[in-house]
This record gives sequence, structure tokens and C-alpha cells, in this order.
Amino acid sequence: MMENDTEDQRLLALALVRTATDDGRRHSLDDVAAEFGIDAAEDP
Repeated sequence: MMENDTEDQRLLALALVRTATDDGRRHSLDDVAAEFGIDAAEDP
């Protein structure tokens, strides 16, 4: 039971941090891949 409480606290902390730091901008997968030098349209 204590293990579940600890995991719940970790998840809550993560959710709070993500909510507090979210600036509302969203990025497409292609744009993110391009930042890493990957062509997402290219076959593997």
C-alpha cells in the first residue's frame, strides 16, 4: 500500500511540474525530427 502512495506522489509531482512549465506551444513530429537531423519522411 505504501508503494502505491509513493508512486502516486511521483505521478502527481510530474503532472504538477508539466502543468507549471507548459507554455502551450506544440511541435509537429517532422519539426522535432528535423531538429535532430532526421528526415521523418525517409524510409528506415
